[in-house]
Amino acid sequence: MIRNETILKILTSALFTPYIADEKPVSILLTADVESGKTAMVEKFKDNQYIKYLSDATAYSIWRDFAGNIEAGEIKHFIFPDLLAPFSKGSDTVNSFIMFLTAMIEEGLSEVHSGFLQEGGIVLKSPTPVGIIGCIARGELKDNRHKWARAGFMSRMLPISYIYSQSSIDEIKKSINERAYSKDAPIKLKLPTSQVRMTLSSDIASEVRKLEESLSLKVAYSTYGFRTLKSMQRLLMGHALSCDRDKVTLYDLDVLKNEFMQFINLDYTEI
Repeated sequence: MIRNETILKILTSALFTPYIADEKPVSILLTADVESGKTAMVEKFKDNQYIKYLSDATAYSIWRDFAGNIEAGEIKHFIFPDLLAPFSKGSDTVNSFIMFLTAMIEEGLSEVHSGFLQEGGIVLKSPTPVGIIGCIARGELKDNRHKWARAGFMSRMLPISYIYSQSSIDEIKKSINERAYSKDAPIKLKLPTSQVRMTLSSDIASEVRKLEESLSLKVAYSTYGFRTLKSMQRLLMGHALSCDRDKVTLYDLDVLKNEFMQFINLDYTEI
């Protein structure tokens, strides 16, 4: 991937967050123009354990096919390479799916009763939050952002946005001429086998709060920013864990401040 190293690092950090003890997984909304390589980036992670890659889905199909896996802790993240697919159905189906994802991210799934399921529905004994990594084109997000914000969906997702500069476009076209895309390799993560208790000092947490307060997301989402702050802390811990450490250091803070922060927005940072 060309000039997308930092975004791949953000995605990696998010995919480590389900293994942090007493924390919820970080969910990412990756947004850019059409043909910006969003799908290619998330696809690189699809073969890792406990990650389910779905081109399309409904609330019912996830319950039907994955309820047992979710309850057993065998799915930590769902990856949707293009949210337009599940979000382009009838309004009732889409609204139900958005509320379903909202609950799954925040509280975890507990039970559902539907005419499509067996009598008594499906009840999970131990609701566990599951994160999502979703991609969506800038135009589609612009058309729906306020509606999704009102539903609470947007505030549960950490937005990562970018746009290509002309020099990046030229470099990508050059790589296409050379068929470099044929050598693009998947990313295999060395994920923990159990929950890890992470240490985050109050001093570093205070610095994360300052970074969150510099964002414009509270205005965009019409929220206080509590969920965004938690997600940023978890992403920071996820980065430390991806480096095989159980303590957040000033190095992790530096990565968040000088690398990640330029993309945690809806401003479409040029790369």
